[in-house]
Amino acid sequence: MLNQTVITVGIKLPFPVSIWHYRPGRSEGRLRAARAVALPSVYRMICGMSMELLLKTIIVARGKEPKSVHHLDELAADAGVVYTPEQLDLLKILSAAIIWDGKYPVPKKEEHWGELARLEHERLFDKEPLGDSGLEILSGNAGLDWDSYSELWCTAFSVMCEVVDWLEK
Repeated sequence: MLNQTVITVGIKLPFPVSIWHYRPGRSEGRLRAARAVALPSVYRMICGMSMELLLKTIIVARGKEPKSVHHLDELAADAGVVYTPEQLDLLKILSAAIIWDGKYPVPKKEEHWGELARLEHERLFDKEPLGDSGLEILSGNAGLDWDSYSELWCTAFSVMCEVVDWLEK
């Protein structure tokens, strides 16, 4: 089985350095998480687009005009959907995935290079020191697996059910 491990080096690059290798002895949960999604960038993009549509549906149902943005944290606030700070970080990852994993092949502005990679590095990986080398081993933590995404989606869906008038209650 393969598990993604990213070794962070002391060189500043506009992208992460990734190494794929077999790591025997990992817990079954982490191995399951590592192989849970065959195309993670497509998964994140579609999950993000689904959240965007759901949040914009709530905004319209509340009688407001949704912003023409892909920033799910902003849309959630406009829709009146409350998330934890950790969940808002996951929404930011999905927001970046909508843009960079699907809509545009490369960022137009230099400051956007690496934004998705930075967000993923912060929230989707557990960090372990690699001996005394000063390097870290990053192991995927399933922070945005189906269960985590489902929790985000169900939170917004329950708000939508309270707001829309076209659902049978």
